[in-house]
Amino acid sequence: MNPQELIRKKRDGARFSDEEIKAFIGGVCDNSWADYQITALVMAMFIHGLNQAEQTALVRSMLESGEVLDFSDLDAPVADK
Repeated sequence: MNPQELIRKKRDGARFSDEEIKAFIGGVCDNSWADYQITALVMAMFIHGLNQAEQTALVRSMLESGEVLDFSDLDAPVADK
């Protein structure tokens, strides 16, 4: 998905679909988005906000973008900071 289209869409106050948010997180993770594009979109998200569905999709996309670690073999409690 074209970064400029997503930046323009949020700049204009529109809402993102789950697929658009996944495309943003994917672009961040695979380095296909430039730093200035990431900054512009995050600024637009801050100014115009994210509704609950967008927030959920953003967190879910971030969660699914990384490696899930398994600590089930440890005998001690596991905490994340």
